[in-house]
Amino acid sequence: MAALNHSMASFKNRSRNMKAIKQPAGFTLIELLVVISIITLLMGIALPALKMACKSARTTQCASNLKNIGTIWAIYCDQNPNTMPKAVSLPSPIHATPPDEISIIDALRPYMNSQTTAIYECPDDELGYYVNRHSSYEYLPGLAITFDPDNIPKLVALSRRSPQSLPVLTDAAKFHPAPNNVDPRQTVYHDTHVDWLFASVTP
Repeated sequence: MAALNHSMASFKNRSRNMKAIKQPAGFTLIELLVVISIITLLMGIALPALKMACKSARTTQCASNLKNIGTIWAIYCDQNPNTMPKAVSLPSPIHATPPDEISIIDALRPYMNSQTTAIYECPDDELGYYVNRHSSYEYLPGLAITFDPDNIPKLVALSRRSPQSLPVLTDAAKFHPAPNNVDPRQTVYHDTHVDWLFASVTP
């Protein structure tokens, strides 16, 4: 009798083991929903951070472009200490600049080494300035020079007196949005440092 009971118990154990093998554990619907919710939450946290990182990288590249242009500007000024390029502030679309006026790109071209004109493109320029005008950056002294060439000596004097205060090239538009109703534009100054130039925006 004891042997029979032992055999029955062994049979039941084998049956349970077979069922365990045939019925592998799986996720329930609730568990799947929890996993999906966690993944969605993590993506919601990660995506804004990723977008911010990409934006920061583009802003850094823009600053690097301006720094390179600033270095070329410094070479020009070193070889032409008593003047500044008589160039338009921003090239007109499709090379429509008047024949007697040149762009800052053409003015500085002889002083470029291995750089290409791609340094005049801001990665955040989605308005087509570089595509249509071949520059995402505006030559600020060009505004005063185009208005009156006699302003050149005044600009040269200012560059010597306060080189860190004379902006040379700046974003042609609001490529880097910012809160608080300001218009931040990355700018390279006469002393070749790059910083933000802020202007108020009228609502």
